[in-house]
Amino acid sequence: MSRSTHSQLGTVMLLCAFLCALAGRHVLASETQRASFKESDSRSDSQVQGIAEQDGKDTKKKRKQEAAGWVERPDKRWRSGPVRYIITRNEDKAYKKLRTEEQRTLFIERFWRRRDPTPETLFNEFRAQFFRRVAQTKHLFQDSPYPGWRTDRGKMYVLLGPPDDIISDTMARGHRGTILWTYRNRFREDLDPQIIIAFARDTSGDFIMTVRPTEVADVNRGLAPHQPNIGREAWLFGPDPQNNPLSSQYRGRAGTLDPLLRSRGVYSGSSDLSLLGDLTKLQMPNYEVLNEQIVTRTFFGKVPLHVRVDYFKATQERMFLTLSIGTRSSALRFRRRSHGADAPDVMITTRITNEEDDLDTFTLTSPGHFAASPHNASALYNQTLVWQARLALKPGLYKASFALEDRVSGSVATHVTNLEVPDFHGSKLQMSSVILSEHLEPAPEGSEPGRTPYVLGRWRLVPKLDPEFKKNSNAAFYFQVYNALMDPVTELPSLNISYRFYKLEDEKFEPVSEAIILRGLTSQVHAYEVPLSTFPSGFYLVRIEAQDMISNTSTFREVLFKVQE
Repeated sequence: MSRSTHSQLGTVMLLCAFLCALAGRHVLASETQRASFKESDSRSDSQVQGIAEQDGKDTKKKRKQEAAGWVERPDKRWRSGPVRYIITRNEDKAYKKLRTEEQRTLFIERFWRRRDPTPETLFNEFRAQFFRRVAQTKHLFQDSPYPGWRTDRGKMYVLLGPPDDIISDTMARGHRGTILWTYRNRFREDLDPQIIIAFARDTSGDFIMTVRPTEVADVNRGLAPHQPNIGREAWLFGPDPQNNPLSSQYRGRAGTLDPLLRSRGVYSGSSDLSLLGDLTKLQMPNYEVLNEQIVTRTFFGKVPLHVRVDYFKATQERMFLTLSIGTRSSALRFRRRSHGADAPDVMITTRITNEEDDLDTFTLTSPGHFAASPHNASALYNQTLVWQARLALKPGLYKASFALEDRVSGSVATHVTNLEVPDFHGSKLQMSSVILSEHLEPAPEGSEPGRTPYVLGRWRLVPKLDPEFKKNSNAAFYFQVYNALMDPVTELPSLNISYRFYKLEDEKFEPVSEAIILRGLTSQVHAYEVPLSTFPSGFYLVRIEAQDMISNTSTFREVLFKVQE
């Protein structure tokens, strides 16, 4: 072999080694970045709890936010900070109308409380996670000329958290660089199971979110003059018509899927407009999407809606509410599944507003706040399906709006009612709501009362929203008694609980038997299950009375139900 051949071979080997090292560097960078993302967003519970505990300590909270390059101050600029990504249109309008620092401070506290997944506790997991992600963007996206949270990557990280996969191609010939984030869809059921978000470096040197990464990053083309603004600001703060993704000048390019996205498995039938629509949905608060759909598309009577609210004592200031909503399985069109049984596909939203203060508003949605009953999967035709959410409220008057959308048929049912949240504090003997159920089931092992869906104390209870029972079934009653006096010796209450049943005969309720009395009970929590096999068909009323044997006072509740063959 000649010397020149050896020289050429050596050059080729060096070139191959360089390319392999470069490829390895590219893969390693992606793996390292993904690991960094995962580590940043998976702190220990104690660290997250520590962040939450700082919420009430202004100096510590200020230091934490300053570390992120942004301080949450109750001024006019607050709405333009990172909260711009999660604030709704109505909230944004309301905040702009506020004139004093006191009003803004109250608004901000209520803003975070409405998003608290566990409002019955002092720990706001949503707020802690939000601030943590904002702070992390400063370190994760240092290659941008802007603060991390103000970049497109920072925005999506704050909203969605770390991606499941990252593909970075920032050193290839002919373009400035592209990054693809892949999420296994855990955000919205109406989106594809796999979501790919593309970022491309434009002429400014920053990575922008786009549906045409190949074109944006092309050094020969530069940034396309009609590249649309797909950030959330485009629809939240009033888009420029020339930058509207649906404008006529952009619509002509629809249907030509970017080759980089196509090569990564994006559905070939997708278009720029459909991808833009998916990205917009990802950036919208889920409950705002629901509210807008329900306001614009409501069909009364097509889906019968059953709503039940039960009240219990929670803390020194608040009452604990269970909000149960349901409909007949026959009223819904089930979605076909490729694996497993067909299942209903519904979206639920509930808005509760204090009658004395419109800003004191809570929005609960599904998925997230509402949990499906464990019995939904086995429900037969024309049986009731149930979803339940939980909330802690101060006593007072509230207006509640419930809505359930069948996403298969497009039908939506609504229900509006007034809530009078009672006050179970004080010295007067009182009873909670009485939950009527078909079973008294022991709570699953590891359940947390007040946090695990449908679990109260040591029982799991699915409320009977349509109080109709078959004769071969049971009727179960659950309630709590408050403010009973304590025996000075045993330091326990002494309660007699009686159940007396009445049947509707000739438009009058007549007793059907002697009262069932349970004497000398020492617990505030009570549950009782009655077989209905001996009850003739008809309408019934049960009067449940609690008597405090120490104070010689009593209180009662009455519950109606129906027994049929």
